[in-house]
Amino acid sequence: MTRRVSPSEQGQLQGALSSVIGVTNVISPFLFSGIFAASLSTFRNLQLPGAPFLLSALPLIVAVGVGWEATAAWKLRT
Repeated sequence: MTRRVSPSEQGQLQGALSSVIGVTNVISPFLFSGIFAASLSTFRNLQLPGAPFLLSALPLIVAVGVGWEATAAWKLRT
């Protein structure tokens, strides 16, 4: 991303990335501990103590797909 923005916009890019990281650092402990607790109590019959890891794999898979498409589109333009 740093190669795609001008040098005068580097600070804005870094600030936006830091904001996203900060928000995820606040939300994720509550989200994943709640999912872990639910997988051990409410959904105990499913026997999925690794549910938080499965949930975290979903955005990663989506990000890989988005990155793949963005890279393919970028290569077509050059």
